Amino acid sequence: MSLANIPQKKGGVKGHVQLWAHMSALTEFLPAELTSFLKSYPDIQVEVEEQISGDIVIALMDMA
Repeated sequence: MSLANIPQKKGGVKGHVQLWAHMSALTEFLPAELTSFLKSYPDIQVEVEEQISGDIVIALMDMA
């Protein structure tokens, strides 16, 4: 799924996103996706933080 698949709202989309990712995603996958996303949504602030995969899974499970 592309990060750019966010529904458009009248007047644009604004906000803040916190993104946890493991090292390989940060170095291989996310740079191109984030560049594209930020060009499409310049009013969204993205905070990226490196985490280990297990901690990411636990955080997602806690949110469910």
